[in-house]
Amino acid sequence: MALSDRIPYQASVDRPRLKLPGGKKLAVDSYSGLIPVVELPAGSHGRLVLSYRPWWLVCGGVVAVASCIVWFIGLLAGVRNMLSSLA
Repeated sequence: MALSDRIPYQASVDRPRLKLPGGKKLAVDSYSGLIPVVELPAGSHGRLVLSYRPWWLVCGGVVAVASCIVWFIGLLAGVRNMLSSLA
C-alpha cells in the first residue's frame, strides 16, 4: 500500500511556490496516525498548505447540500399549502 493511499492529505508550500527537483510532491506522513507530518527541504519558506479531501468527505458534502435543498423545497411547499388553506 502506498503512503498516499493511507494518508488523504496533500501538502504544498505557497508564497513563493516551492519547486522540488523532478516535480516531486511533498510527502505527508503521520505521527501516531493522528497528526500530519511534512518534511520540508532546508531553506524553504512560505506558507504550508495541507489539503484534506478524502472521497467520502466530498461525497458527504454533496449529500448534505442535496438534503438541504430537498428540505428547503419541502418547507416552501408546506408554507404554500398552509397559506392556500387559509385563503
